Amino acid sequence: TWTDVADAYEVELRLAGEPFAGTPTHILDNDPPFALNGLISGQQYRFRVRARCDDNSYSDWSNPFGFATELNNRRPCPLSFDLRDTSCSSTVQV
Repeated sequence: TWTDVADAYEVELRLAGEPFAGTPTHILDNDPPFALNGLISGQQYRFRVRARCDDNSYSDWSNPFGFATELNNRRPCPLSFDLRDTSCSSTVQV
């Protein structure tokens, strides 16, 4: 959510690591907050927002903000690790 200063907003949402393109991915004609659907669990995202002004001009894009979605894995992870410490030696150095 952000402070409401306009009647409409544009949001550009990207996966972390992807560059911003300057093209909105979501156009909002209502006041914040708003919900995003279809996000991938366990991913990091970045977004920025700009206001659409009354004369159909736009504000500058905000600074980027980031968030991560929860890891929603209902299955147990079937990995088994055999961890061995190979840094020890049986000989003692003095």
